[in-house]
Amino acid sequence: MIGPFLNNNHNLTKLRLGEYELSEFGREEARHLSLALGRCSKSLRVFDASCIELGDAICADIAVGLSVHPQLTVIHLNGNHIGRTNCIALGTLLRWTTTELEVLSLQGNSIDDEGVKVLTSALTNNTRLTTLDLSYNPWVSNVGWRSLSTLLSTTNLKNLQLNSNFIDDETAFLFAGALLQNDTLESLVLTGHRNTMTTAGWSAFSQLLCDTSSIHSTFLSNHTIRYFGYTIPTNVSRYFALNASGSEAKQIAMCKILRSHCEIDVKPLFEWDLNALPLTVRWFNRARTCPIEMRGSKSVRKRKFWAIYQFVRDMPILVVSKWTEMDS
Repeated sequence: MIGPFLNNNHNLTKLRLGEYELSEFGREEARHLSLALGRCSKSLRVFDASCIELGDAICADIAVGLSVHPQLTVIHLNGNHIGRTNCIALGTLLRWTTTELEVLSLQGNSIDDEGVKVLTSALTNNTRLTTLDLSYNPWVSNVGWRSLSTLLSTTNLKNLQLNSNFIDDETAFLFAGALLQNDTLESLVLTGHRNTMTTAGWSAFSQLLCDTSSIHSTFLSNHTIRYFGYTIPTNVSRYFALNASGSEAKQIAMCKILRSHCEIDVKPLFEWDLNALPLTVRWFNRARTCPIEMRGSKSVRKRKFWAIYQFVRDMPILVVSKWTEMDS
């Protein structure tokens, strides 16, 4: 048994149990493992017990054994029929012990809405978690996804995997709304054979990535998400090249503005009189650094001249006055 190996082991940093089969690893073995984990030195950082069909009760026993390892950064419990019982045990572990956790993978289990609520509540204050994988959990409905979406405003998640779950337009609206103020998430995978999103759902994400209703809205769009999975509609995927370009968010926003607004109305800047003109010119000069294929069909030079013309047309007296001052 693995117990003697774990006892007082001061060097173990990663433990993977994927080679066990259900017939060889039952409830009694799980209890022995739980006790052995309790005696193991606090060096364990990665725990992987995936695809061995442990079941809810056995996983709960293992969660108890992991409760003495606050230094854990990665937990994989994929394909183990985890349900509500183990979500409660995991919730306790995540809330009070593994506060340094960065990766939690629970794909291919039997987690339902209540299980998602428990996990969400436990992870709400975790600022270290970067990856959460709940793919292939078909019992979760929009009730669970509504709860999960709140994590996007309280955590620093970069990768949220929900592949091959029941995802519809309502789910899309939930996540698109939750991501309006999020600037950390880079990957949100919602695709897969159970996805029933229509054009309306994908349009919510298109608007999230580039809201063309105004220049200000375009500037405030999401410039961080760069991956949604495969088979993405063109109206969404065309913005991924911009978000994934490696540029800073301000430059990405600039490219989206150029691509979405052929003629830029500078009238909102007129409250600062001609003081805004040099800033406008500098903005267009910086805009020339955007790749040609990302600027839109109209040249930056023409749009700069159009912006200057608007200042001259609407403030001719001020322009003449400034010109006279410069000439004297």
